[in-house]
Amino acid sequence: MPTTITIYPAKVQVQSTGTEGSANLQTLAAAVTANSANNALYQYNLPEANSLHPATDLQTLFPGLKLQNTPDVDTLHPAELIKQYRPEAERDDHLIILSPGEEHHILNTLAESELLNTFSQLTILAHDEPMYEQAQPASATLSWLEAQGFELSARDDEDADWPRWHLARNPLQSTLDAVKKEKTALAETLQQRDQQVEKLQAECHEQKQRTEQLQSENQSLKEARQKLKGEAENSSKRIGELEGQLEHKNTEVGRLTENNSALTEKLQEAEKALDREKTAHGEATKVSEDYKKQLQQRNQQVEKLQAELHEQKQRTEQLQSENQSLKEARQKLTAETENSSKRIGELEAQLEHRSTELAGLNQQLEQARGDQQQLQEQLANQSNTQSALKTLQERMDYLFGQNTLQLEQAANALGQHVSQTAQHTATEIESGLALQQQLGPDAPALSPAESGLPKSAALHLARQLKSQPYDLIIELGSGATTHFMAHTLRNAYKTGQQTADQKKLSHVVEASDEDLPKRILSLEHSRSRYNQLNEQLKNSGLSGYVHLQFTPLVPFPYQGKEPLFYDCANRLQHLSQILDGRQANILVMVNQPEDGSGPDPKAALPALLQYLSSHKLEVVFNAQANPDLRGHWLNLMQERGLEHTEAKAFGAEPLQHITVNP
Repeated sequence: MPTTITIYPAKVQVQSTGTEGSANLQTLAAAVTANSANNALYQYNLPEANSLHPATDLQTLFPGLKLQNTPDVDTLHPAELIKQYRPEAERDDHLIILSPGEEHHILNTLAESELLNTFSQLTILAHDEPMYEQAQPASATLSWLEAQGFELSARDDEDADWPRWHLARNPLQSTLDAVKKEKTALAETLQQRDQQVEKLQAECHEQKQRTEQLQSENQSLKEARQKLKGEAENSSKRIGELEGQLEHKNTEVGRLTENNSALTEKLQEAEKALDREKTAHGEATKVSEDYKKQLQQRNQQVEKLQAELHEQKQRTEQLQSENQSLKEARQKLTAETENSSKRIGELEAQLEHRSTELAGLNQQLEQARGDQQQLQEQLANQSNTQSALKTLQERMDYLFGQNTLQLEQAANALGQHVSQTAQHTATEIESGLALQQQLGPDAPALSPAESGLPKSAALHLARQLKSQPYDLIIELGSGATTHFMAHTLRNAYKTGQQTADQKKLSHVVEASDEDLPKRILSLEHSRSRYNQLNEQLKNSGLSGYVHLQFTPLVPFPYQGKEPLFYDCANRLQHLSQILDGRQANILVMVNQPEDGSGPDPKAALPALLQYLSSHKLEVVFNAQANPDLRGHWLNLMQERGLEHTEAKAFGAEPLQHITVNP
């Protein structure tokens, strides 16, 4: 059954599945490293940063990172771990390395022990740039793994500060390794044959020298024999002996000559064998090249099919998501259409009632005219009443004109209200559909009554968060917008829609000894709302994007008065120190509770300018709830000589925004 081995800085987990499907999990309290002397564990106030190597560059990402302890731990060699604790190599064995700074050393050691190729799946934790001493960048490790036959299948950025890389071994790589081994074996065999040929050539050369020496000795003997013939008239017996010796030498020369011929034939056979080996080597090389070409074609076909399959899966998921969004949007549209129809019916009933009243007034007017006609007939002969009759007629005409004008104005106002209501409803429905398409079906519900944020304004806010490189988002008053903005930021990181600046600034500079960088700083004065929202953020997995801070209301001295405002002076001063030396781009959301409680919104901008006046501040506020807030802030910025924009609509009324230091 497959085995999954997970390596942490100071422990190892080995999970295997039995023959009956039962899971077996074994935990080893040891640090995996090829160097047994590397047994010091660097422990930081952020547990994810613990490593066998000091974090030399990680503090640039986490300014609040501090070393707490360096205890000694037991060590275990990577090859010993695999051989001792993995039952046997299986096809789907998975190796997971979550020991930052040590991943490349472990992989290299396993490759040298020929154990890395026994895993079909790899998962490693590696940064794009080295954050630890002796660490390698992720690109170098991935390139090295690609040479080992592992292909990158996915990058997991669920936590953008600790990226994980998923790789799978190419199933054809084992065949390619076998071909390489066979080629190496052939080369070694050829080298041995070359050495044998060189040895035979050396023996042949030595035999040739021996033959030449014997021939020289033979020539000397012949000369001696000729000399002895001249001198052997009295030594015929000695000559006979010498001739016998000479004959014996000739026999040896013949035998050596035969041996020389045999060695020559062996040399020729060795040369022919060498030629055959060279021919076989050429054919093997050609076969290997043909196989490489076929393997490359197969790899290209596999990559193409995998890409088409991945694209088809993405298209299917997108269609399913769009289908679900359209179904939900259709339900919402049906409900809102029914509400609009009811409202239009009520307005039509009012219009019909007004028309009935107008008909009654017309009847009364006709009756008054009839009475007037009767009075004119009765008083035709009374000259003293002519002036009163004229005055009565003018008064009646005036009243009729006034009633007619009022009815026309009421009808026009009613028609405009119906048109505006229908247009506003259509805009909100379109914005709701666009929000669902951008944020997905799991987007948090955002009711305008609860958040004070219409859907058109929420859509504008979501687009701003994805397109603008905000260094920090300060929310004065938490609530539904907190959950909405955190979800939007998480969705942007998952779908890769953040800008280049946002990719560069993986987290906002917001650090202390206790907390680490977050994207949103949300201030809340109510302890109950603070506890409720804090629990909601944890349950929804959004607490990593929001730094929620409880800040009771305290008097804030301003223009001779002391309005109540958040107790955030120390936090704003800390931000000013962290952002010193550059101009940050900060979005400020000014929210107010529905019951009217909470801080004085007029104090928001003065409190921010007290510490962040050198930065770009885009302040969003509700102009309808605070009619005089816009003029008050514009006068404040003019008095302080700060550049600013005029108040503009933020997506839709009643929200507006002002930019300081644009």
